[in-house]
Amino acid sequence: MTTPLPILKDETLKTFASANNMQTVVPVRTGRFIVPIPDLNDGGGDLKLPNVKELESIIKSGDLGTTIKSAVLEGCPQIVPIDGTQIVVINNISPRQARAMQAIYNDIAASNNGQMNRKSLVEFFEAATGIAYDPASNTISAVSDNIGIHGDVYNMPRQTFKNRHNHYGTEDDLTGVADGDIQTGHYQKKRSPTQGFAISGGFIRQAESGTQQTFPETAMIQVGSDGVISAIHGNDINVSYETPDGKKLVDGDGKINLPTYPVGQILLAQRDAPSVEGVGRGKTGS
Repeated sequence: MTTPLPILKDETLKTFASANNMQTVVPVRTGRFIVPIPDLNDGGGDLKLPNVKELESIIKSGDLGTTIKSAVLEGCPQIVPIDGTQIVVINNISPRQARAMQAIYNDIAASNNGQMNRKSLVEFFEAATGIAYDPASNTISAVSDNIGIHGDVYNMPRQTFKNRHNHYGTEDDLTGVADGDIQTGHYQKKRSPTQGFAISGGFIRQAESGTQQTFPETAMIQVGSDGVISAIHGNDINVSYETPDGKKLVDGDGKINLPTYPVGQILLAQRDAPSVEGVGRGKTGS
């Protein structure tokens, strides 16, 4: 029988962070491919995207097969409002990958009179990640016509995105850009200092949007100057954040150089935290 994981709410994490020691960190200069989601106004409800953590080499394309060997549905489905307020981010994207994604996006848009509707957006994310998601059965399947598995897929409000990002390879200030002028493409996080700490032990993070993320092991919590919470798997910390002088936050032996608190200590600030049955504490991927 598996042990249920406690749910930690963003409100609890912010309260705990304000009362305990954190460490200054800065984002690593890794790229992100972003897709602004238009106001679809199609009556179809929120867009549901798979957010999958790799445990092994999951997808092989073309004639080499399309078997999904092992995966963790970390925040699946990722719930994306379709009211024109959201940006979807694909993490850890190189310039070459970004050019391939842009070409696929442009090709799909061109086949739809230059517009992206629900069907074409789903087609793009399937081609970019190699994974299709069926909301009816909450299952994923492999897509052979893809450019491979990439980083986390998640969404954020457009204003939050503009506050935190530049165009890739630049120091452009996006805060004054109109929401409707933010274009699909390659971006990077600003090197703005922020604060972080780590939680040891498994938990489920419930974001303010209601989306849940599963962290079977130690994870990093990042608290922005705007109070927005981010949660990062232990294996993803070094590709996401570093010290202001460029040192890694996770040593070669796996030691996390952040103030680290056991999940039970944080639960003291949230004594009535519910639990989710049937979620194990197995290994998770990067």
